[in-house]
Amino acid sequence: MEAIVGIDIGTSNIKVIAFSREGTPIYSSIRRNTVINNNKFYDFDGQYIYNKILEMLRELVERKIKIVSIGVSSLAETVFPISFKKEEYTRAIAWYDTRTEEQKVNFFRNFDEIDFFRITGLKSKFLYTIHKLQWYYKYMPDLFFHTKKWAPVNSYIAYRLTGNLRLDYTMAGRTGGLNIKKQKWSKKIFKHLAFSPAVFPELVHSGTNIGFINKKNRGILGIDYNVPVSLGGHDHICGSYAAIAYQKNVILDSMGTAENILTIIEPSQIHLETIYKRGICMGPHIIPNKAYIYKAFNYSGALINNVMRLFLNKQEKDFKEEDFINFFNEAKIFTNKEIPIKFYIARNEANHFNELNDINILNIASNSQRGEIFLAALHYIFKKSKEIIELLEQTTGNNSKIVVIGRNAKNKFMVHEKAKILNRPLFINKIGEIVALGAALLGGIGAGVFVNYENAVKNINREEEEINP
Repeated sequence: MEAIVGIDIGTSNIKVIAFSREGTPIYSSIRRNTVINNNKFYDFDGQYIYNKILEMLRELVERKIKIVSIGVSSLAETVFPISFKKEEYTRAIAWYDTRTEEQKVNFFRNFDEIDFFRITGLKSKFLYTIHKLQWYYKYMPDLFFHTKKWAPVNSYIAYRLTGNLRLDYTMAGRTGGLNIKKQKWSKKIFKHLAFSPAVFPELVHSGTNIGFINKKNRGILGIDYNVPVSLGGHDHICGSYAAIAYQKNVILDSMGTAENILTIIEPSQIHLETIYKRGICMGPHIIPNKAYIYKAFNYSGALINNVMRLFLNKQEKDFKEEDFINFFNEAKIFTNKEIPIKFYIARNEANHFNELNDINILNIASNSQRGEIFLAALHYIFKKSKEIIELLEQTTGNNSKIVVIGRNAKNKFMVHEKAKILNRPLFINKIGEIVALGAALLGGIGAGVFVNYENAVKNINREEEEINP
C-alpha cells in the first residue's frame, strides 16, 4: 500500500501519519514530545525528536506501507543550530521560553514597534527567532560563532532526514526578520541585530522538495527506494491549508492548549496600520501570494487544565480520562442555568505555555460546585474566542463561516456551549489530524503526486458537522 506521509511536530506530541492521496488516514503513530527544564529554561531536544520520527517511520515500513512522499510541519519560532559537523548541539530554546524578554526589550529600545509591525506583520513579543539568536549571541557565544545556520524545527528534521537545508516562508514569517510584503529579509531590521540574514537557510515555498531520505536513514528504515522530503510549514497554517484553502469567507478556530483564530486573505485587502491598532497579526500563508490574519490566546486548553489541577491537586500528566469525563458531566448540569461566577485573567507572564498567572475567580458562593466553576471557565474562553472572531470579521468586512478544528473541537459539549456563547452555528471539520494532512499534501506536491496546491486539496473530503446554538 502506498501513502503520502505527514509529520506534525507539536509542543506536546510528535505525529507521523500516513494518508491516501484522497486524504484518508491509513496509519497513525504518536509520541509525546519532551522538554528539558533547566532552572525554568525550557529546551526542545532535537535528537529525541529525530529518533522518535525514525521510530514511527519504521512502523509504517513494518506494516508494508510504501512511503511515496513526506511533508514536515512543526511549531514555530524555535531554531536549532547547525554547524555541519558530525557532533551537533541538538537542543533549542522552546518557543514559549521567556528568557529572551531581555533581548526583546533591548531591540525595541532602538526600533519602533509600529515600524516593526509594518515590516513583519507581527506585534512586539519575546518569542520571535531573532530574539532567541540574540540570546545565544550574548550567553552562548561559542555555540553562536560555530553555528553556520539556524533552522526551525521542520527544517531541522528535514535536514536530519536528507542532509539538505531550506526554510519555508511560513516559518520565516515567525522569525521577526521577514518583510511580509516583499517576501525578503528586512535590511532595516537586521541593521539592529548582531547577525545577518545569512544565518538562515535559503527561502522556499511550502511544498518544495528539498531532497531524498539519505542512505543512512534508508538503512535504519529498511527501505531501498527514494523518498522525497518537502517542507510543510507552521503547524496552524498547514492545518488551515488542509481545512479551508480556496474557500472564501471562512474563519478557522483551532482549539487546543492555545487557541489560534485565523482567516486567509489577499495581502492587498489589508492595511497593516489598521490591523495593528486592532491587535491582529499577519503572516505568509502556505499558498504563495496569500496571507493570513490571526489573533491567538494561550490559555484556552491551558485554563481548563489549570482549573482541573486546582480541584484534583495533581499535574496534567497525571490526569486520567475519567477526570475529564467527570468534569464535563458535572458542567452539563449547569448548562441551562445562569452562572454568576466570572473568570478574569489579568495577565499571563508565566514562562511556560501551560502555566497561568493571575487567574481570578469571582462571585464564588459557599454552595458553588466544581462543575459550575468549570463551566464558567469554559464560558470565559468562549467569550474570548467571540471577541476575536468579531474582530476578524470587522477587519475583512465579511460575515464568515466558523470552522473549528483541534483537540477540543472533538468535544461536542464544548462546541455546543461555544455555539451558544457565539449565538451562531459552528462547523466541526471531520478531517482527522488536519495539520499532518496539510503537511502530507505539501509533501505530495513536492514529490509530484499533485501538480499544484489547488490540485492537492481538490479531492479531500471536507465533511463538516453543523452545531447550532
